[in-house]
Amino acid sequence: MRIALQSTDEVHRHLARKQAETFGVAVDVLFPKDPPPDDGYDAVILDLDHWDPSRREAVLADLLAGPPPWRVVVVSHNLRPKEARALRRRQIAVFKVVGSRVFRALCAPVDAAARLTA
Repeated sequence: MRIALQSTDEVHRHLARKQAETFGVAVDVLFPKDPPPDDGYDAVILDLDHWDPSRREAVLADLLAGPPPWRVVVVSHNLRPKEARALRRRQIAVFKVVGSRVFRALCAPVDAAARLTA
């Protein structure tokens, strides 16, 4: 499994690399200013807390508009409860930090991932 992490947070980048090793998956670190991940990825972690506000809002709108081409986890301390609920209704997991729960959600079968984020 190949996962993209879009983040500027050095701690989250470190945690993602560590969890990827534990789960036996590959993780590539991308920056928010980079183009969206291509279809070579199975999953994407979007760490939205340090993004430009307009880019963050555009990404949230895209996620809520239709299904993304990969399994997605959003990481943020700053999502409004309404935003988090809307993402979860779209089967997009929401967490505050990049930890083992993020990788369990991404690596689990689709129906199990939905239970992890409930």
